[in-house]
Amino acid sequence: ARVSYDLTGDGTWDRIETYGYFATDPVPGNETYTSQGRLAAEDGTLGDLDDGTVRVEIWSALGTATPTVTTGPDSTLTLPFDG
Repeated sequence: ARVSYDLTGDGTWDRIETYGYFATDPVPGNETYTSQGRLAAEDGTLGDLDDGTVRVEIWSALGTATPTVTTGPDSTLTLPFDG
């Protein structure tokens, strides 16, 4: 997984975080993942998010299957910013 931050909305990625492999299982139903202890690479510095954009990317680390992510009321992504 990779999380990229364009802090000001100018089209430049100010911070990019790439996380290590998240093992999944083939069982239907919800799975929970956290970034704790999985940061594999980082570039740039976090700052205030002011009219910016956050992009989250995932890909299959094993095989060629396309990962599926479902969003909805039970899906959350917690960003490191205060309101």
